[in-house]
Amino acid sequence: MSPHYLKPHVERALEQRQNEYIVNVKIMFSNQLKSGDLSLRTSTISETRTLGQVADDWTVLVRNGAYVCNPTYGVLAHGVRTSTMKMEKFAEIRDNILHDSRPFIPRTKVQYIALEALENNALILTHSQRMGIDDSDIDS
Repeated sequence: MSPHYLKPHVERALEQRQNEYIVNVKIMFSNQLKSGDLSLRTSTISETRTLGQVADDWTVLVRNGAYVCNPTYGVLAHGVRTSTMKMEKFAEIRDNILHDSRPFIPRTKVQYIALEALENNALILTHSQRMGIDDSDIDS
């Protein structure tokens, strides 16, 4: 679909559902990625959350089989000695990383930890939210 028609198409899908939770949601930006995925931006984080919570109600009108993905934020740390890490102790490793990072990134939650496949000296962390940024800072 042409970028020119994408945003109005999504806005029509939201309007057609007449859902009280999404009636005032404002789509600020829409884009179709090379993968075919649609990227939507709303004016606030709370609007984005609302769209995600009622996704089953409106995504079917955008595209058959469409669904909402929750973004994650990753960090690839090189030079970390991973040869002694045992991934079966995931909870302990995660807790240690969170404890050590708390002064620098107070509100982060580690969702995924993995070792880089080719080299045993890189650690991959995936976070469930932007590190160190409170949603209230973004909405204001």
